[in-house]
Amino acid sequence: MHVIFLGKFGDRFGPEAEIETDGLSTVADVMKRFDEDGALTASSTICVLDEEVVKPSAVIFGARELAFLPPVSGG
Repeated sequence: MHVIFLGKFGDRFGPEAEIETDGLSTVADVMKRFDEDGALTASSTICVLDEEVVKPSAVIFGARELAFLPPVSGG
């Protein structure tokens, strides 16, 4: 799965990554894989799975891309 980190998340984790999803079933599982200290919290992170905003509980099976946006993302 292609994972994209925008804004301050890109500064912290790099702009993007390719991951294997074996053993991962939800967006929250992916969040935990990258984040050991809680920067990607469910309440303050916008999660976009295959171009659709989803909750961290969303199932990732079959998804190709996941993006994480901080609560304030300017342009």
